[in-house]
Amino acid sequence: MYISAIFHSGCPTSSLAAEPINFDRIFCSSCHQKASPRNPNWTINRLPCPIVEDHPSCSVVIKPSDGHFRSYKFGDDLHIGIADSRGAVHSFWTQGIETQDSTWQDSLILVSLNSCSYLDKSLKIFKETDTRFCKTKYSDDTWNCFDFVLEFLRFIAFRDYSKLDFSREFTTKKLQAVVKYFTLFEKLKAQN
Repeated sequence: MYISAIFHSGCPTSSLAAEPINFDRIFCSSCHQKASPRNPNWTINRLPCPIVEDHPSCSVVIKPSDGHFRSYKFGDDLHIGIADSRGAVHSFWTQGIETQDSTWQDSLILVSLNSCSYLDKSLKIFKETDTRFCKTKYSDDTWNCFDFVLEFLRFIAFRDYSKLDFSREFTTKKLQAVVKYFTLFEKLKAQN
């Protein structure tokens, strides 16, 4: 799921390719020489991918409720949670507060939270003392995973955000970057 920039030394242009790169189809647009990963005159640099492939830690993260960011479209449902120091993500949904170790790879970090040991202790206390997040109180529209994260941020005195303020500050631009990245990835992949 990566995009690489391919440069030919001495030529002014570069190419982009989706990985895995098909070098049989990559040519320098200036001198028309065929690209080769073994030739030192060619440089391949992986562009930074906006999503986290491994387990996120000490952060607020989002992912599509269904599927992957590769197929995400604006307006699709998202799920938000808090990653602890081990990379386990704590979130709220129809089953109450849930802690998951393995389903949050390929998520998007919205906010990094400092002091992991403090975060872990705070999450434990918050989950044990705040009774508003039991499964019977969950509502898709009025009391959901987003409320869980915002209430936790208030609990640790990170800041008192409204949903709109949080989205404007942390979510909108990062989601736009994800959509642009994967739109370009799919176009490059289709060109092989």
